[in-house]
Amino acid sequence: MPDKYPHYTEAIALEEEKVFADRDVEAYLASLADVPPEIGWLFGADICQDEVIHDGFEQYFFGHGGLVAPEAVLGFEAIGQTSAALLLKGAMEKFGPEYPRDRLDRVAVLDDMDEEACIALQDLETMFIEQVKKEAGGYKKAVNRFAATLAGKVK
Repeated sequence: MPDKYPHYTEAIALEEEKVFADRDVEAYLASLADVPPEIGWLFGADICQDEVIHDGFEQYFFGHGGLVAPEAVLGFEAIGQTSAALLLKGAMEKFGPEYPRDRLDRVAVLDDMDEEACIALQDLETMFIEQVKKEAGGYKKAVNRFAATLAGKVK
């Protein structure tokens, strides 16, 4: 077992088969109990940044990836991308006071968004992508620094 992870994907890979983000809310939340919290955060942040950069917030929240948004916020905070975390929180607030983890609930909110809300979500998306690419040296540098601190925390 290495004493540190030179690349964040190594930390995630050791535990990711235990995280069920492609299932329902209850199965996902139960699966998080089987991994160190930091792995859930990294997993969430990695899914979020990848999906939002490639397809935007609307697709992220429309798809299964949106399930992990609360952990993604914690992940961005943990790796030092606090502005990205705040922008993601702002996007999540478009879904109401309690963020709906259930995909169909998120889709219903997206379907009901008026033009103003859609534009606001797109503006948050643009700023989020900018922050993920530059804040704390950029996502990959920030997440790799954090992964290196996980020595001994991941089985």
